[in-house]
Amino acid sequence: VHNSATWMLTLVNDILDFSKMEAGKLTLGKMDFDLRSTVECVGTLLTPKAAVKGVNIACLVHSNLPTVVSGDPWRLRQILTNLAIYEPP
Repeated sequence: VHNSATWMLTLVNDILDFSKMEAGKLTLGKMDFDLRSTVECVGTLLTPKAAVKGVNIACLVHSNLPTVVSGDPWRLRQILTNLAIYEPP
């Protein structure tokens, strides 16, 4: 239930962000966040949907990258999710 709710919230946020982009009002936040945790969160969110399709999800953040980075973790999650769920026509 939690994963489904998170998935639905992500979808709604994507739609709202698309509207903001079209209006030229999308802004990026800047805060320190844990890169590995953010990437793993996306993997955890997508694992059930991928399993239904017979796909395994693996998240790897290279050890040379810093653990704490500065940027917009919400947008990074959104980008990774959109890349992972993209299905070419």
